[in-house]
Amino acid sequence: MPHQSRKIERWRRFNALRPERPMVLVSPEGSAWDELCAPASMVCQDPLLRQWEIDLRRRIVRHELIGDDWILTNTLDIPRVLHMSSLGLEIEIVRPSEQGGAYTWTPSLRTEADLDRLQFQTVTFDRDRTQRNYQLACELFSGILDVRIRGGANIGTWFTGRLSLLHGLEPLLTDLYDNPRLVHRAMAFQRDNLNRILDQYEALDVLSLNTLPEDHFLMGGSAYTDQLPACGFAGRVRLGDLWGYGECQEFACVGPEQFLEFSLQYEAPVLRRFGLVAYGCCEPLDRKFDSILAHLPNLRLASVSPWCDRAIAAQTLGRRCIYAWKPNPSLICGPRVDWTACGQAIRETLKIARDCCVEIVMKDVQTVHGEAARLTRWAELAMKLAQEAG
Repeated sequence: MPHQSRKIERWRRFNALRPERPMVLVSPEGSAWDELCAPASMVCQDPLLRQWEIDLRRRIVRHELIGDDWILTNTLDIPRVLHMSSLGLEIEIVRPSEQGGAYTWTPSLRTEADLDRLQFQTVTFDRDRTQRNYQLACELFSGILDVRIRGGANIGTWFTGRLSLLHGLEPLLTDLYDNPRLVHRAMAFQRDNLNRILDQYEALDVLSLNTLPEDHFLMGGSAYTDQLPACGFAGRVRLGDLWGYGECQEFACVGPEQFLEFSLQYEAPVLRRFGLVAYGCCEPLDRKFDSILAHLPNLRLASVSPWCDRAIAAQTLGRRCIYAWKPNPSLICGPRVDWTACGQAIRETLKIARDCCVEIVMKDVQTVHGEAARLTRWAELAMKLAQEAG
């Protein structure tokens, strides 16, 4: 449709830090998608086919219901089937009986001696299975969708998240004081392990550009850009041709100095290998943006979560990268919606960040209480205010 082409052009300019206006996205997740696209309505039983059906049905819901700046294309991506060898320490997840309930886990990294059991991981590419999935998709969608084999869409430094699962979140935080050597050794291992994995990805030639119109960040936003791939690209994808991702949600309560010492100094050498970087998720980074900008010269998108000081973020980021603001999802997830408060939050942010390249992402929407029209109304409100802001 013509308006999809207009969205693509708008995102091209926006991600080059030349916005026509603030961009608007809505990101239903978890139970919210079940309300919008009921699992009982699915026809396919085979896990792979059901995954494709869910993807396509959700695209239809986006087109018919939401009406934001999300780009929809006629493509179906078949991920390369990759296998990763064991870390040497297993993570035992204990899940509840109810679907979507809170889970816990049993840490396996209890003492510094356990670090010696960690093993660098080896990547193997299951070419045959990948090809079988691709051929099946081609048979099903011939003449309807452009089917492509792709890989490497979301590669990131999820270091604190993995270490929380290995060591436990509370032990991780207390060991910043009680046993900093353990944390430093564990983070250094993850840095070196991920660098080895990335080297294997390049050697196996299993990466694909993650810069196309249908590519989106896990933290929200379109990844489409014409500033990648990098110079010298000849068809074989390198890390410098891609977006990389970083986040440190488990260190939300950790100060800027410890964030730099225990996380960013280990993330930065990995993230600098990428062409462009998006950083942050739900954690407040307003007092950490200075360090992030200093250590990641390729930073292009910074997450401004609901717990950020929006003014500090705007002053620090300016036009140096995208100001990806996430309103508090409770505004539309509660039993009732205060639409006046929704509009006020958007107006305040657009005023505070008037000199920034602003993206508004209503993310982490876990429920709309069965009222799908909430997403339509919020998107219309945000789009109207974004267009007024110009």
